Amino acid sequence: MRRNRPLDDPSRCQRCRLPVGLCMCAVLRSWPVRTRVLVLLHRVERYRTTNTGRIATLALAGSELREWNLLDAVNDLRGLQGPGVYLLYPGDGAQVLEPHLDVRTLVVPDATWRRTRRMVNRSGDLARLPRVCLPAGAPSTFRLRTNRNPQSVCTLEALARALGLLEGPEVEAHLEQALELFTRRVLSTRPVNP
Repeated sequence: MRRNRPLDDPSRCQRCRLPVGLCMCAVLRSWPVRTRVLVLLHRVERYRTTNTGRIATLALAGSELREWNLLDAVNDLRGLQGPGVYLLYPGDGAQVLEPHLDVRTLVVPDATWRRTRRMVNRSGDLARLPRVCLPAGAPSTFRLRTNRNPQSVCTLEALARALGLLEGPEVEAHLEQALELFTRRVLSTRPVNP
């Protein structure tokens, strides 16, 4: 069984969680956006070097990362109910995201697809939020995890596409560059297959 690294592991940056020699913090610019972004990081994801939700919040000014645990009071999202608050997640009743929508806050569950489905289904606060989903687009370029569905994208890609629709191509390009840099740095820690 693989042991999780402690969160205060001195060999890893405490912000981006990459090995200290590959830290992105000095080169990752925090882009100003009008849309408030709240990423709900599943507790299992906090140790994963392949997690992109953390990088997304570092790349977006004013965004927030909350660790998700159904047993924890931090999951109280009742204050998010109201006009302009949407859950970025596909499924029944999800409206395709369009530039004219009055989106003030995007709530984004961040974990594997199976875990995010559980997060949404088990939380009344999340289930009550109106949903938006991305329009059909190019297949994911994320190379750190595999997914059977070519329309599935990682959290950082989803936010890039969503904010690209809502705020313009500049923020989308910024987040795509952050994803590419993150991917290259994580891949550099892996052994090369012969």
